[in-house]
Amino acid sequence: MATFDSGKERKLPLRPHDIPTPEPLKKFMEKGWAATPLDGLKKSEVASFAVERRKKLSAAFPGKRLVIPAGTFKTRSNDTDYRFRPHTAFAWLTGINGTDAVPIQY
Repeated sequence: MATFDSGKERKLPLRPHDIPTPEPLKKFMEKGWAATPLDGLKKSEVASFAVERRKKLSAAFPGKRLVIPAGTFKTRSNDTDYRFRPHTAFAWLTGINGTDAVPIQY
């Protein structure tokens, strides 16, 4: 599994009930994917600050799972939505100005 921040592969531990994936299935799953719109994606300038903020938050609540939703669009009048603004805590912790995202901290 690749992670955006480190650029390194992370191997997940095998559990007793895991069975190896057959090579023909792996080959099949690698083919036929559409081009990704994420080519050329650059790290946000606030990403390094957000990482530190999330580390401090996790350290303040050891052993706890924290869920911080961004929020979603709110209907103004039947076919019109209010302009979206993510929850302040979400934006401060992630640097993302998106909707319907939910980071989970451990």
